[in-house]
Amino acid sequence: MKFKVALAQMNSICGDVEKNLAKMEELVVRASNEGAKMVVFPEMCLSGYMVMDGKDFQTIFRCAETVDGPSVKRMKKLSEDHGIYIVFGMPLESSTVRGVIFNSAILVMPSGEVGVYRKTHLPTGNLGGTTYYEGLYCQAGDSFPVFDTELGRIGLEICYDFAFPEVTRILAIKGADIVINISAGPETSKPFFDAMLPVRAMENGIFLIYVNVAGEQRGYRFFGHSRIFDPLGRVVLECAVGKEDFKVGTIDLGQIKMMRSLLPAFKDRNRRPEIYGELAKQYA
Repeated sequence: MKFKVALAQMNSICGDVEKNLAKMEELVVRASNEGAKMVVFPEMCLSGYMVMDGKDFQTIFRCAETVDGPSVKRMKKLSEDHGIYIVFGMPLESSTVRGVIFNSAILVMPSGEVGVYRKTHLPTGNLGGTTYYEGLYCQAGDSFPVFDTELGRIGLEICYDFAFPEVTRILAIKGADIVINISAGPETSKPFFDAMLPVRAMENGIFLIYVNVAGEQRGYRFFGHSRIFDPLGRVVLECAVGKEDFKVGTIDLGQIKMMRSLLPAFKDRNRRPEIYGELAKQYA
């Protein structure tokens, strides 16, 4: 099966959910008009990533919504009206405990269903020359859901999750054909993403969609360069570096079966999960 995917490499205004949402709505309509069946936005695009700047502890709580809040409802209506899947990032408040926030990826489906992934690895402290504060604002998630859709099985991850190969591998073993990583990668981290993203796609035999923030937020610059990688780690589509961009490319899921036949490390008979317990024991 072939279908088109739109990479909506946008920047956001920190704390202005209404303006960011209006911008997203315009891009969803553009994606639909260009024949895309899915449009993907960056990490925390609804509120702006740098609401977590280590100084301001009010804005993120003002911007956070539950999964049945107004922003997701607006995305659901757009998805249903245009028959398009939408993936975007937002600060998601717990539906049961007020004030508990998760850095989340939302998958809105034309059927009206909504999938949620809560970021499991929260960068906090100085990493690669940039200081992050996510752990001061958000609770970490603890599960890796895979969603059955008409476009195949989709797994979600967020930015720093890519640095942990276990995340993408779990999603692939659970049957994901496509893994979507929404990101707020600063310029200092670009070499790491450039090196590891194609590896994550190739070692798991998946299509990997990576969509990053582009531009400046509260003194931090984000490198953009969103891409789609095929199951051999080859670039199918890429956006500009350092500035907002919008591109539409084609994914052919028929390539997965053939390409996985070339990846002996992924075959069940070559994986040895019964002897990997040492990893879990050592770091539990």
